Amino acid sequence: MVPHRLELDWAANQQVSFCDSGSFAAKQQVSFLTPTELKPHAGGEPPPFAILLARACERISALRSFYGAGPLEFDFRALAAQAAAVRCVGGQIDWQAAERRSGRSGQTHPLGGFTGYAEYEGELGPFQPWLEAATWTGVGRQTVWGKGLMALSRPQPLSVSTEPRPPAPPVPSPDPR
Repeated sequence: MVPHRLELDWAANQQVSFCDSGSFAAKQQVSFLTPTELKPHAGGEPPPFAILLARACERISALRSFYGAGPLEFDFRALAAQAAAVRCVGGQIDWQAAERRSGRSGQTHPLGGFTGYAEYEGELGPFQPWLEAATWTGVGRQTVWGKGLMALSRPQPLSVSTEPRPPAPPVPSPDPR
């Protein structure tokens, strides 16, 4: 079993710890706030959870490798095998086209990606620390340009009432004057 704890040393005196709070919902909603590209996801539908998790793990490990105590020593293959059991059960994404122009070369570079949300269902406990860390770091390509920002929330159940509706207020009749 993968531990539900992720500790990152970003600087000599700074440590960020993401750990199991003891209770995890079986569903998690991920909102993609800025255009996001997750390789090899082609778009059209929300990304599979395994792809989202793999890109989050890569980003977090790379940042720790470049700016922290070195790459994370962690069994990513075991985590990926568990992630394959988490299903995407809903969501909606839209493609956002954007580009930037280099002031030096004059060339344009695509910055597009998908925005929207995805709902995932399954055993999410082992992945919660990684998802929480990814809300700080972003995921996917070109995060240094603001792409890949995400937020977590719990999906809200639909509210259905069996109570009869109260009668509509009477419509005032026009003044006959």
